[in-house]
Amino acid sequence: ALDLFVVEKIFRRSGAKTPCDLHAAKRSYVNNTTLGVCTVRTGLCRYARLGDPLDPGCALPAWDGRRLPKSFGDIFEAVVGAILCDLDWDFEKFSQVVESRLWRHIE
Repeated sequence: ALDLFVVEKIFRRSGAKTPCDLHAAKRSYVNNTTLGVCTVRTGLCRYARLGDPLDPGCALPAWDGRRLPKSFGDIFEAVVGAILCDLDWDFEKFSQVVESRLWRHIE
């Protein structure tokens, strides 16, 4: 859904009109690094832990402030997916939430 939102946004704002142009532009927005940065910008990284979920004493902070873990992109994608699910798969409502709450972190 995030892919579709980004492609629609690019299509409306830029001159990218061919499928190849849209795909290339989308890749710069929706990739693991960009989504990982979104996890940091939104503050979700404060809640990320690595380790055995059944052993709370083993959980370590997931980020040392330097190199972003690959899991950060996955975290942001999971939250976006949960938002869509919570909105009963209503893409219009989803677009409104992404536009008003998340787009500034992605852009």
